[in-house]
Amino acid sequence: MDNFHDAIQILDVYHALEHLGDFCELFENKPHGKKQFGRWRKMMLAGDTLQLLHEMKERRKNLSNGDEGQKHINYFLNNVDRMAYDTYRAMGFPIGSGLVEGSCKLVVGKRFKGNGMRWKLDDNKAVLKTRLAELNDELEAVFTKKSRKYSFVEPENSLCQPELAHA
Repeated sequence: MDNFHDAIQILDVYHALEHLGDFCELFENKPHGKKQFGRWRKMMLAGDTLQLLHEMKERRKNLSNGDEGQKHINYFLNNVDRMAYDTYRAMGFPIGSGLVEGSCKLVVGKRFKGNGMRWKLDDNKAVLKTRLAELNDELEAVFTKKSRKYSFVEPENSLCQPELAHA
């Protein structure tokens, strides 16, 4: 958020599904856990995260390890504001991290991981700023020309003046 103030934070749906799957694996009745996973997955993608959390809390007593189940519930509680997957998809946003991870490889990896390359942190920041500006078609806006006022006063006895030939 320091660099991208207007960014919308989205919890990677694949990580959320992993936690949901791990929670459902804790059901003592495995077929019931599998059935719950399918139902809760649909709820999560439909934006019914609060209802999902409510149901997970109610089913905690049916788990083989309630403490482990609570860890997964806490994960969802801590990230519920970043799980509006229905809204994100309606806005055309990706809900998985694959696009971001691929972009990182393109923007960062190719530039900084060449053979024999050594970089300083300040150099990295400058190159990344330029690369991102180019990819976002903002290069001219980020790097506008700044007018400079130069003045040059020629001294009276300039050595640069040509000498006149004496006859």
